[in-house]
Amino acid sequence: MYKETILKYKEDIKNESLKVDAITLLGRIAFKDGRVKEAVECYKEIILLDSNNKEALYFMSMFFIRVNRKDTALIYLNKLIDLGVESSFVYENIGLIKNGEVREEYFNKAIEMHNDSKLIQRDFARFSSVAFKMYSEGCFDIAEKYALLAFSIRSTIEIMNLLGCINYKIGEYDKALSYFHDINARLPTSSAGVICNIAYTYKQKGSYKMALMYLKKAVDFSVEDERIYYIMGDVYLTSRDESKAFVSFRKALEINPNYKLANDILENMGS
Repeated sequence: MYKETILKYKEDIKNESLKVDAITLLGRIAFKDGRVKEAVECYKEIILLDSNNKEALYFMSMFFIRVNRKDTALIYLNKLIDLGVESSFVYENIGLIKNGEVREEYFNKAIEMHNDSKLIQRDFARFSSVAFKMYSEGCFDIAEKYALLAFSIRSTIEIMNLLGCINYKIGEYDKALSYFHDINARLPTSSAGVICNIAYTYKQKGSYKMALMYLKKAVDFSVEDERIYYIMGDVYLTSRDESKAFVSFRKALEINPNYKLANDILENMGS
């Protein structure tokens, strides 16, 4: 039956009035079967026959994004914009390719569309991916908006941690602490990484006693983690207790002799 269907579409190609539809269906089948190159050829042919074919333009933009040919993908995405297509997929991918104010403009259009529509489970992966990518590029405003979209679908620890880190980066320390504390409460056993995030955030707030209290807790269950002693040293140094800072940095270096951050500070302290 499946082969007969393909043969029928191939026969339909001979009829000019059915040609575009037949090639489209063959392209869909090829893509579904994992024959991506064949699907690409189908959609290329469609665009030659109908340069405004939206499905073909969508597919080609998606394909060139996948193979990291962003400039070529942008040609197809811009064509969709010219045709009046309003799609979060189009806006998001232009945002991922562009930089600066243009990027923000397109992402905000996509976010507006998402806020006006019902989100579904499969949106989570895309929202999370955009959020982490924007965070890695220092675009914290966009990262937070996408992380919140992901969070509204599924409140995973990874997304909560990202939201905490974003708020830390933008100086919203109380919000960051709220996320980090929530993570710590959810985990069956305390995590050194989460405790370090809490401590460092308290340090940034100037709450050095709270930071040290959490770091000392962290030592109880992760005594051989150099990060804990490094952060402890940083807190002591910031609060002008150089002798305790020195001991903490030395301990971090004992655990990991290649720990460059601790080594550099000790050199500056004249050890």
